[in-house]
Amino acid sequence: MKKAQKDADVLVGYEAGCLGYSLYWQLKEKGIACDILAPSTMHRSAKNKVVKNDKRDAQMIATNLANKSYKSVYVPNDHDVEVKEYIRMMNDFKGESKKVKQHINAFVLRLGYRYEGKSRWIPSHIKWLKELKMDPMYR
Repeated sequence: MKKAQKDADVLVGYEAGCLGYSLYWQLKEKGIACDILAPSTMHRSAKNKVVKNDKRDAQMIATNLANKSYKSVYVPNDHDVEVKEYIRMMNDFKGESKKVKQHINAFVLRLGYRYEGKSRWIPSHIKWLKELKMDPMYR
């Protein structure tokens, strides 16, 4: 292993994975340059493909950083993160809404009510649901 000069530039990097961007942001706050390496672009030795361990992974990352034989992962800015979180939240809500609608449909069917219209969750279906005669507990 070579010793670095006293005023050498240091580049830190890690392989993209479950850490996401949190480590990147922590390092950046401390003024430490960091790259997140895209695993699909990193050069790997044949031996490293068969035997995986932390030491070999660290050597592979260091070699890729030294040789610049990788592509960095795009690190989103605050706006990108906000958009991503908004889209994730909307998709979650859509999924939850779909499940609730399925539960309601199954519930009224178990009670013996059958909607005769072609489409559900349109104004006429919602009106039909509201007009069903049910015990207050079920309502």
